[in-house]
Amino acid sequence: MTLFALRTVNEFTNFRYHINVESLLIDRSVRLIIRGLSAPQVTIPGMGPAVFETEFENLHGLYDVIISKHDKKENKFSVHITDEKVTVEKEPRVKISEIVTDENDW
Repeated sequence: MTLFALRTVNEFTNFRYHINVESLLIDRSVRLIIRGLSAPQVTIPGMGPAVFETEFENLHGLYDVIISKHDKKENKFSVHITDEKVTVEKEPRVKISEIVTDENDW
């Protein structure tokens, strides 16, 4: 399994919000379309960034990862996925997002 996760840069003080994302795997492209934020189902207060996580099975080799916002801005990364690690091969010059491949940096 390969985990794809998004988080906001800003931290929220009242709730741990969820990032609403439409995730698609088409051929060798993973597309993550950010649709907005939603409040958690439980009303227990919490603090931290908004997050989204999804997993895809059997990804090996070179893939395009396209992250787009609802206003149509997008970033396209090329990543190489093996059983041991994910390596970013190509990044956009102007970023609206970034890819972190080391769990310790997350």
